[in-house]
Amino acid sequence: LDVARVLGDEAGPLGVTLCFGIDKSTVLDTCRTAARLLSTIDHPFVKLAWEPPEGAPFDYVMESFSAASGQVGLFSIRSEVAGRPAEEWLEFLDLFDEQGGSADMARNIVIRSIASGDSGRLSACTESLKAWSTLLRRYHRRRIY
Repeated sequence: LDVARVLGDEAGPLGVTLCFGIDKSTVLDTCRTAARLLSTIDHPFVKLAWEPPEGAPFDYVMESFSAASGQVGLFSIRSEVAGRPAEEWLEFLDLFDEQGGSADMARNIVIRSIASGDSGRLSACTESLKAWSTLLRRYHRRRIY
C-alpha cells in the first residue's frame, strides 16, 4: 500500500495516473476487492484499469463497474466490440464518464487484442467509440471534440 502511494506521489506531478488491472489470478481478483484496496490506498493518482468481463451478463458487468465507480482511471476494451450490443457499450461508457470529475476531463480508453494486426477491425472499433462518445456528449449536452 505504501509503495502504491509513493508511486502515485511520483506519477501525479508528471500528469500520470497509475492504473492497476483486475485479474482473477491476482490479489485484485474482483472489482469489489480492488475497490476496497484502492479505498485503503486513497490516492488521487492510483486508480483501476477496468474491462467488462468477457461473456458476463450485462447486469453482472454493471454491478462490477458500480463496485469500483469513482476509482476507474482507464477503461479497457477488446476490439471485438461486436460481441456486445451497442446499447450495452453506451451504458458502460456512460457509467465511466459519469463516475466523477469534470465533464470535460479526459476519459482514457485502451483498445486491445487486435487479432493479426487487423487494421480494419481497429478502425471499426475506433469509429464505434467515436460515434458512441459523440452520442453520449450530445445526450448530456456537453462539448463535442
